[in-house]
Amino acid sequence: MMYCHKCNRLLSDDNLVCTKCGFDNNTIKSHKLKESETKEPTKLNPKIAFLGILILIGLCFLLSMIIFRKPNNEEIQYTETTTEKVVLNNELKYKELTINYPDSWGSSKTTIFYRDLPKINITFHEITETEYNELQGLHDCLKHSFNDFEGLTFAEDNSYGYIFTLNGIYYKIIVNYENRNNYNETVQNEISKIIDSIKQNKN
Repeated sequence: MMYCHKCNRLLSDDNLVCTKCGFDNNTIKSHKLKESETKEPTKLNPKIAFLGILILIGLCFLLSMIIFRKPNNEEIQYTETTTEKVVLNNELKYKELTINYPDSWGSSKTTIFYRDLPKINITFHEITETEYNELQGLHDCLKHSFNDFEGLTFAEDNSYGYIFTLNGIYYKIIVNYENRNNYNETVQNEISKIIDSIKQNKN
């Protein structure tokens, strides 16, 4: 039951056209239905919205990490490429050894030194058999291969060394570095190339 919106006559639900004034109350009813359909949707809970934003930010961060992460094999390749760029233009002869080194290094009679910081250097020594055996006893030595012979390597404070024997002569090579801050990747790669260049004189 409802009242006519024009003349306030009581109407039945079956017939909304007013018999007194002829007004069609169906139009009012359908208009109300449309209004209810176009009402604003229920507002989103602020806590849920905030949580959704956090999740979205987290997903974006993870995606950027995956896209821009450098693969491990690329990092290894970078190190190898840096090492390969070291050109050994210079030569030092010590006893029966020939050692090559790059232009960024200089040399004296028994030492190859880093020009920018001479305290980073490689020294060459002839030692006795007794000293050779003592060094083996003092350190946990590991095998190291040079060009055409084998030796041993060991570590000390702010230095590491190599010992080997060649044609009855015992050698000790010490790589000295001032501190870890100056002993960077470039210097390490150059030292590695210098050590690996050591070979026996062919005279």
